Order: sequence, then structure tokens, then C-alpha cells
Amino acid sequence: MAGYLDEVGGPMTLDETWDLTYWLFWQAGVDRIKISTDPVTGNIPNGEQLYQENCAVCHGSEGEGITAPALANQSALAHNSDEFIRHAIIHGREDTPMTPWKDILSDTEINDITAFIRSRASGWKQEKPVLQAIPTPDEYVINPDGEDPDFTLTDGIYVSSPDLLEALNSKKRMIIFDTRATSVWQIAHIEGSFPLPYYSDFNKYKEEFPLDVQIVAYCSCPRAAAEYVVNKLRGIGYQKTAVLYEGLFGWQYLGYPVTRRDIAAGGDE
Repeated sequence: MAGYLDEVGGPMTLDETWDLTYWLFWQAGVDRIKISTDPVTGNIPNGEQLYQENCAVCHGSEGEGITAPALANQSALAHNSDEFIRHAIIHGREDTPMTPWKDILSDTEINDITAFIRSRASGWKQEKPVLQAIPTPDEYVINPDGEDPDFTLTDGIYVSSPDLLEALNSKKRMIIFDTRATSVWQIAHIEGSFPLPYYSDFNKYKEEFPLDVQIVAYCSCPRAAAEYVVNKLRGIGYQKTAVLYEGLFGWQYLGYPVTRRDIAAGGDE
């Protein structure tokens, strides 16, 4: 889940995020669960051990989030009560991989994990994101003096990760679009990519990019957003377009490089 607040590189103001939150609640048509604000007490060291044994595989040993949300999130810990955390552990989260733990862990063990997560509110440090500068139009084309890639597209649209990597290593001339929310481009992206989120106004980009340069778009879902963007671009005249078949996560799974930015220090890895 990318961040959509403008402060982290997203497209929405804080007021707009609240408006969307209330609209979603209204659309859901469900009764609100009353959650206590009373603190949950438990054995923190035991909770840490239980967390590492049962939760870290998805939420990360440092709460950084792997396949599940990051719990080392000071904003979330500040806005969610102990009972909210406990309720999520007991009952799980509907329509997500987070299953109920009420039949696996005892009430005492769940209290211990809750107390441990709450104890990390001061141990997991929140840093204000250091946002990278968005590439300017003169930086759209990477390797502008290079040769064009000669991709063989599957189904007329898909390029494979090995083929894209070879083109990058060979310094081929391309434009690479990251079609996710800009906030996640800020965290990790394929080097040389330009953020063009799927929610962009594509009409304003008509004739913005050279028509004779190969465009490759990627996302992480693994292809839906990129396919949407490419279809939009083809609709306004950009025919030399392709979608990275495996998406960014597949690219990373293959061990291929991404540019990361340390949010606290602002340094590349």
C-alpha cells in the first residue's frame, strides 16, 4: 500500500485523505466496532519472543513490513489504541492474509504481543521522509546517445526482466516509467525510471515524450497499473511502449538492482 499523502510524495492532501476515509466507511455499510482506549498490559519480553516466532515472517523482525504492513509506524502506533492492535490479532483482518490468532495463541500471549508492539512506540524511530527530486523532462530519456533496444514483446506488450536488464546494461536508449504512487518510487525504483502514476492526467503528457524512443512501464501488482498506463499512452500516439511482465517485485525477486533511498539519511544504496 503506497502512501497517498502529499507529504510523502502522494497526490492527496490531508483533508482529502480524511474525506476518502469517511466515504469508504459510508460505502462499507458496516457497524462500527467500539474499541476501548484502555491500555493492554502484558509481559513485554515474552511478547517480543512470540512476535519473532509468529509475526516477524510477515511484519519483519524490526517491524519494517515484508508481505504485511509495517508495524514500526509511529503514526499508526500514535493513532491506534492497544485494544485496536489486540482486536486485529484476535480476529485478523477480513479479506487479507492476516488470519485470526484467537485459536492459536492464548489471551495472555496476545496481550504480551500487544504490549510488546506498544512498547516499540518509542523504540521504532520515526523520521521525516527525505524526498528525492523528481526527474525533469530533459532526464526522461536514459542513455540518449545509445542504440534502441530490440525487444521481442510477448502478446505485443510484455518485455521480460532479463531482456530489460540486458538493455540497461547495454546502455540502450529508453524511457522507463514507474506507474505506482510517487511515494513508493521514492522508496525504491529501477534506476533511471521516471514516476508516472496511473492516476496521472495523460492528456497533459501528449507530445511530452519523444515518439521514437522505447518506453517501458512497470508497477508492482504486478502489471495492472503499468498496462493501464501503456494503454493510455498508446491511445495518445505512443506505440513504442511495453510493460515489464514480472513487475518490480518480480524484478527484485530475480536479484536485479533497484535504487533505494534511506529515508532517514537520504543516501543511495
